Amino acid sequence: GNRADLADWQQATGRDGSSITVDPLFVTQSDLHVFRPELFQAGSPVAEVPTDIDGDLRDPVSPCIGADEFTPLPNDIGITALVNPQSGCDLTGGQTITLTIQNYGTNSQTGFVISMIFEGETITENVGTQVLQPFEMWDYSFSTSVDMTNRKDYHLVFYTSLDSDENNSNDTLRATIIHR
Repeated sequence: GNRADLADWQQATGRDGSSITVDPLFVTQSDLHVFRPELFQAGSPVAEVPTDIDGDLRDPVSPCIGADEFTPLPNDIGITALVNPQSGCDLTGGQTITLTIQNYGTNSQTGFVISMIFEGETITENVGTQVLQPFEMWDYSFSTSVDMTNRKDYHLVFYTSLDSDENNSNDTLRATIIHR
């Protein structure tokens, strides 16, 4: 029967023990190459599937989960989510904005910039000495608060800037916050 989530399925069937629940971050809807570091070498080998969608050999011991055998880039950070605030009727004049940042790369990263465009103004902050280890996720709160007291839709753009970033497709997040 139907199961609520992957853990319920695994417990009920005893199958798919190597499966995980993550957005694979496909390049596009038609280009199924992935960027998600959690998929890297996290699969189980299947003898009947020796190659991936590109014809590349699968790792015989620890293949990547999915149809694409890949190697994460050394330098790649991006924004995965807007954590705070959420749409609602309790937004304030001193609203703190919090984002989840991920180091998708294999090198540690520090000293990069996070920016937000709010009401036509760009707010840019350097993360300073904060170090993101390979594949680590981190919630970052802007030190500059914003005024969301007016009841309206706020359209925001967030982006990371890392000089050595080798994949800019995950650097930007657009979000709408509605003050009801």
